[in-house]
Amino acid sequence: HAGHSINPQRQEGPHAHSATFAPNSPFVIVADLGLDALVVYRFDNAAGTLTEVGRGAARPGAGPRHVAWHPTGRALYVGNELDNTVATYDFDPQTGALRERQVVRSVPPNAPESYIAHIQVGPDGRCVYVSNRGHDSLAVFAIDGTGELTRLAIVSCGGKWPRHFGVSPDGRWALVANQHSDEVVVLPLDGDGVPGERVGGATAPGAACVQFWEGVA
Repeated sequence: HAGHSINPQRQEGPHAHSATFAPNSPFVIVADLGLDALVVYRFDNAAGTLTEVGRGAARPGAGPRHVAWHPTGRALYVGNELDNTVATYDFDPQTGALRERQVVRSVPPNAPESYIAHIQVGPDGRCVYVSNRGHDSLAVFAIDGTGELTRLAIVSCGGKWPRHFGVSPDGRWALVANQHSDEVVVLPLDGDGVPGERVGGATAPGAACVQFWEGVA
């Protein structure tokens, strides 16, 4: 990647922050925070090559970081690190084309300096979750029948600097990697998917990522 965007401290050059396969499709979406772009590649499995086929634009200064897919595979949710927003994009699985449709904020208007980290769709496809570093919270959005988002709640992450989190496969728990408080904390999820107050945790120095393993005991 080459180029830059409008933030001289964070977007002085390209910063490919994540690469995520589209479901049931040969495309890979690369969120480039430095370019304010979602770069779409076609992956050739036989040759092991990537070919750029297009780009989805983010607003100047948004800083796309991580992405999560709607269960249908026809909508993409993007966590924009620098302007604390979640953008909904329509996705064409035949061509790889992306079109921004909706933008919602992940923190309240009076929030301190904060940066979105991780984004995930819950296992039942009803909610989108986002972690906010600085505001130290999780934002929860309900997904409607069109794929658009309505914010349900913004709740404490139970620690400091939620770098990453994971929602359990049964949808009952969220485990949050709070990097600056050196722990992974456990938050229960209610019937609407909204996290409650922490009920447990474990020390994990510099916790940066969690991943559930759905193996056989």
